[in-house]
Amino acid sequence: EKPEKTDQSCRYFSCFTTLGSANICIGLLSSAIAYMSSVGLLYLPVSTFSLIIASQLAFTAFFSYFLNSQEFTPFIINSL
Repeated sequence: EKPEKTDQSCRYFSCFTTLGSANICIGLLSSAIAYMSSVGLLYLPVSTFSLIIASQLAFTAFFSYFLNSQEFTPFIINSL
């Protein structure tokens, strides 16, 4: 008995649709976050909005330190 040959074009199409779907979902999520951020800026005072964004940046740096075990280099501190 011969093993069945898989069709390469079907395999590539499946990979393409999976990656395309993931990219579309990530793009929609990013645009939703940007939209909610702009709506938040519309309805909140600038000082409150800037505190929220600054705390988000601090939590991102804090959790990246523990999750990735990444050292804080001068380049990372400069980017923050």
